[in-house]
Amino acid sequence: MKKTFPFSCPVCARITEYPLSDLVEGARLNCSFCKCSIRLHGHMLAYVQKEIEKATGPNPAAGAEAD
Repeated sequence: MKKTFPFSCPVCARITEYPLSDLVEGARLNCSFCKCSIRLHGHMLAYVQKEIEKATGPNPAAGAEAD
């Protein structure tokens, strides 16, 4: 089962679940309720990444330093 992340539409505020693998920079998110289409980038991308990290825990590879 794929892990999903709830994302609320900035227009109608309804929540749609998106697979984590789809939430990357430049991803096009479509609201199934109001048919709004947005591209995930900038401050929205940073917010989503922060919320995913809070929900799933920190990514150990992201903070790893090479010896």
